[in-house]
Parts: sequence; structure tokens; C-alpha cells
Amino acid sequence: MSGIEIIHIPRDEASIKTYIERYKAFRLLTLQVAPESFGTTYASEAALSDQIWYDRLANPQARTWMAFRGDVVVGSITVVGPKQYHPDFVKNPWSPPTEDLDPNPNPTYAHFSINWVFTSPSIRGKGVAKTLMTTALKWEIQKAADLGKELVSTLGVDEDNIAAVSLYKMFGFVQTHAAPRPGDDTRMGLLMRYFPGEKAAALVK
Repeated sequence: MSGIEIIHIPRDEASIKTYIERYKAFRLLTLQVAPESFGTTYASEAALSDQIWYDRLANPQARTWMAFRGDVVVGSITVVGPKQYHPDFVKNPWSPPTEDLDPNPNPTYAHFSINWVFTSPSIRGKGVAKTLMTTALKWEIQKAADLGKELVSTLGVDEDNIAAVSLYKMFGFVQTHAAPRPGDDTRMGLLMRYFPGEKAAALVK
């Protein structure tokens, strides 16, 4: 992965202003390149105000990393949490990532969701997505340990996104639920939860 740098975007005002335009541009690019992979559309995201884009990076319960090749963004990943968790509650892979943020975290579990994992087509096959996943999971594992809780990590993915599903399985995610996209029953979304075996756990050591 020569020439690629993974950068965490701090939530202070100066850092957000430094990265926000590149963050926005890359997120909109993902919706043009792979609109079928996300639960929103380019039109709806492009219409958002500057304040909403700022608030996403400033959200104290969200943590975003971006992969850079020089000054160009080639990948991103966001972790949101802690979130509400109950096995019967977490079922919808199409839910907005901030829908179930929990002001009163579960006393037993630290539940985080991984969102908006994407790499530019020009950089695929070079380990960028794997590095982003490793970075995010290591942070989740450490955060759960710091809280003295058991980690629950979930993510949603389009069933037809074979490459992404394979990546998540490699890291130890298993399918727990499936649901058609609202308004489009031809698209099935999968909800996956982190249940690493020995081989998968070794990826984040």
C-alpha cells in the first residue's frame, strides 16, 4: 500500500475546515460511482447544507478516517456509536447510522456501527479497504475495552456487493439479518455482526 496515508479527521473546527470539502466531494463521488451500494442518493446528499456536512464531521459519536494518495482522497470509513443494542432491535441494514444513537449506553455492550466504507476504483486491490477496516476495528476494540464492555460491531451492506461482503467476512462479520430496501424490494441489504474467529481476530492484532 505504498503512497497511501490513513488520516483520522479530528473534530475540532480547524481540522474540519481543512478536510470538509474533500470529505464532501469523496462522499458524493461514491454515490456517482456506486449508487447501488448505499441507502441514500447523490441528489439527496448533494442538496444538503454546508452545516449538515460540518455536523457530520463534528458529531462526537462519529469517527471518520480517510485514505489519501498525496492530496487525493481514495478511501473512507466512519464508525458511529455507542448505539442502542438489543438482538431484536438491531435488524434493519438500511437504518441511518445515527438513528439509534443511545444517550444512555447499554451497561453491558459497547455497540458501534461501521459505515460508508468505500475506496476509489483506481486503488482497489491494493489493500486500502483492508487497512481502513483494520484501523476502525482496532479503535472499536480499544474503545470497548476502555469502557469495560463487550464490543458489538455491526454494518450494513448490499447483498449484491460481493467484494464488500467477502471483505467483511474475512474480518469475522457474519450475516444476522436481511431486509429489502424500502421502496425497492429488488435490493436486499444484509446486516452483519462482528464474530471473529481466530484467523479474523489476528487481522486486528
